[in-house]
Amino acid sequence: MNNGKKILVLVFVSVVASSYLYAMSGVSVSADMPVSIFDSASKAKEDKKAPRTIALPKGGTYTAAQTVKLKCRDNTGGSGCGKTYYTTDGTAPTASSTVYSSPITISLTTVLKFFSVDKAGNQESPRTETYKISSEGAGSSLDDIIANLESRRPSWNTLNSYASALSLSYPAFRKGLTLLPGYFSRGTLSQYMNMWSTIESSHSVNITSAFFGVMPPTGYTWPYSSSVLDEKLRAFSAIAVKKKQKGLAVVLVNQPSDTGLPLFSSVSEFQSWVTNTHLPMVKQEAQAAERMKIEYYGPFPKEVEVFLGSGYQPTLWNNLACADILDAAQWWVNQARDTAKKYYTGKLIAHSYGNYDFGKQTCWQGISYTGYDEILFTIVPTCSLTDTASYLDAQLDGYLTIVANSSNIPWSIGEVWVKETYFKACGNSLAPIEADIYSMVFVKVHSRTSQPIGMGIDYNSSDDATSIGSAAMSIVDSYFNSH
Repeated sequence: MNNGKKILVLVFVSVVASSYLYAMSGVSVSADMPVSIFDSASKAKEDKKAPRTIALPKGGTYTAAQTVKLKCRDNTGGSGCGKTYYTTDGTAPTASSTVYSSPITISLTTVLKFFSVDKAGNQESPRTETYKISSEGAGSSLDDIIANLESRRPSWNTLNSYASALSLSYPAFRKGLTLLPGYFSRGTLSQYMNMWSTIESSHSVNITSAFFGVMPPTGYTWPYSSSVLDEKLRAFSAIAVKKKQKGLAVVLVNQPSDTGLPLFSSVSEFQSWVTNTHLPMVKQEAQAAERMKIEYYGPFPKEVEVFLGSGYQPTLWNNLACADILDAAQWWVNQARDTAKKYYTGKLIAHSYGNYDFGKQTCWQGISYTGYDEILFTIVPTCSLTDTASYLDAQLDGYLTIVANSSNIPWSIGEVWVKETYFKACGNSLAPIEADIYSMVFVKVHSRTSQPIGMGIDYNSSDDATSIGSAAMSIVDSYFNSH
C-alpha cells in the first residue's frame, strides 16, 4: 500500500510540474491531460524542418505515358506530411495549386513542379521534374511520322535530323491560299492535309496552306501550357519539313479561335499577361521556327488592332483614350519583336487589320512595326462593289500610313477575306459580284505607289468549307500566274 501511494504522489508531481512548465511557455494544459500529449506538443513545437517530396519515376525521356507518384517524407520526429501541391504547365506551384491526391498520368511532354507542407506549417522549396514523351519509334520515315501525328509526335532530335538538310527560301512574290478556321470544325488531320495538298497542287501558290491551329494534340484552350505548345510545335514542324521539301515556304502563326482569349480590365493587367504568358510563348515558338528553318514567323495571336479592339477588349476600348490604347499596343509590338529577335533570324512578320473609316479605329494609323521584316494587312470587302471600293481606299490609306511609320518596311496583303455574311447583311448576294470583288481588290492594291510583295487569299468564302466560286477562283489564279 505504501509503495502504491508513493507512485501516485510521483505521478501527481510529474503532472503538476509539467503543467507548470507548459504554462510558463504559453501552452494551455490541464492537470488531467495524459503525459503523451505534452510529449507530442513538445515535438510539434520543435519541428522546424520542411518535408521532402520526390517524384516516382523521376523526370526523363520516355517512349510511353508515365504514371507519376509524389511521395512526401517528413524528418524523423517531425509533425508529419500535410499536403502536396503541384502544377503540370511549368508554372510555379502555390497553396492555390492542385492538391495531390492520386497518381498523375503524363502522356505529353510535361514540366511537373511540386512541393509539400508538413503539419507544423514548414514548406519545402518547389521541385521540378521534366518528362519528355517521345514515341515515334526509331527509324520512322517522315511520312510515317506525319501519318501518326494525332497519336504521337516526333522528338526534336528526330526533327533536327530532317532540318539539317533544309534552308530558308523566300519567294520574290508570296502567293498563298488559306483555309479559314471554320473549315476545321470537322474531319481529321489527314483530311486537312489532303485539302492543303489539293490546294497547293491545283493553284500557283508558293506558301503552304498548313494551319497551326489544328495541330495535335487538340482539345486544349489557348493560351497553351508550355508542354502542349511543345507538342503542337513538333507536330507542325513535321508538316513544315514536308512542305519545305516540296519547295514551299512556311509561315508559323499560333492563331487560336476566339475561345480562351483573355479579357483585360486595365492596361497593367494586359501588360502582366504579355510578360508572364504571351512572351514565354513567343520565345518557345521563335526557337522552334529557328530550329526548323521556317521562313516567316508572326508572334501575335490576332492582329494587334483586333486583339485590343472593341470586339475582344470592350473595357479597355471604351474606357481609354485612343492615345492610351495605342501606347499599350506599341509596347506589346515592341516587346514581342525584341523577344522573337533574340531567338529567330528568319523574317519576323506582323499581321494588321483596321477599319479606318469607323471613327476611333483611325487611332491605329499611329502604330509602328519598325524592326519587323514585313507587315501583312487584311482586307475584308463588304456590302457591295461601291461600298467595297470606298472601304478599300480608306483601308489602304491607313495601311500605307502604318508602313510609313514603320520605316517603309515591305508590306503585303496577308488575307483577303470575302465573307458572304457581310453582303447578306446589306441585302445583297455575293455570288453575282464575287469575281468583280477580287478584280477590284487586285486593281486597288496595285494602284498605289508603294507596291505589295505578296498576296494571301482565304480559300473558303465564309465560315464553312464553301470554297471560292469558280469564276472568282479563275480571277485569283490569273493574278497568281501573272505574279
